Amino acid sequence: MYNRSIKFRAWEGLAEEMIPADNLIFETYDPICDQLNDSNGMTYMQYTNLKDCNGKGIYEGDLVKCIDYRNKLEFVAAVKFGNPDETNSWGWKLDYIYGDKTNMDILYWVNTEDTRVTTEVIGNIFEDIGLLEKGSK
Repeated sequence: MYNRSIKFRAWEGLAEEMIPADNLIFETYDPICDQLNDSNGMTYMQYTNLKDCNGKGIYEGDLVKCIDYRNKLEFVAAVKFGNPDETNSWGWKLDYIYGDKTNMDILYWVNTEDTRVTTEVIGNIFEDIGLLEKGSK
């Protein structure tokens, strides 16, 4: 069996509130796939099973700051479902927002033993619109 955590958090659009994984409760006993597909104003984001440099879990929809101190590179990106080369629909990728354009493979930035490369969750696509707007300028 796989050794991973399967959990979700949700953005409640009407209340403009992020519901953490531990507080996410479904009111009916429908299959989980039906619950997630019938969103009722909720946007569900899956946990990636990756952690940032501070040990914080990374979810789909998070905004991350990636810094490569060795090569003096820094950028902000959103975490999305899919792989970096767009040929497959599996895994996780970084969707560039602003900063230095470089490698967008999330595993380069997160699963590394090189302490000169860090990734930090700095927000999410719902609550930190200012970071998204900064990238559109």
